[in-house]
Amino acid sequence: MKDGQDERAPLGSLDPEVWDPGFWERFHRRVLARAAGELARRRSSAPRVNDLLLSWSRAVVPAALLAASLGGVLALRGLGPTQEAATLQELLAPEDADLAAALAASATLDAVNVFLADVEY
Repeated sequence: MKDGQDERAPLGSLDPEVWDPGFWERFHRRVLARAAGELARRRSSAPRVNDLLLSWSRAVVPAALLAASLGGVLALRGLGPTQEAATLQELLAPEDADLAAALAASATLDAVNVFLADVEY
């Protein structure tokens, strides 16, 4: 570099397009023709969406079954011979009030509260 100017070597003579017009188009076609078999093989062996979901289900379904059975065992293990499962009313309402009155007394009646009141009664 001299005085901040950029000196570049002329590389245009190295481009095959200079002495052989259409070189890059022919080169591209030749490469794709030679690779066509391998590209077709890779396309056919690529996993499809159905294959992917099936491979996931092989691992996810047994894991979900294991988690559900473990949860069931833990839930049942917590219940003693004299204990009973709590009802929805016991969980949501005070001991001396019934569920419908507790839900009606709340300031906001949303869809969940209305649904719960309908389910219980």
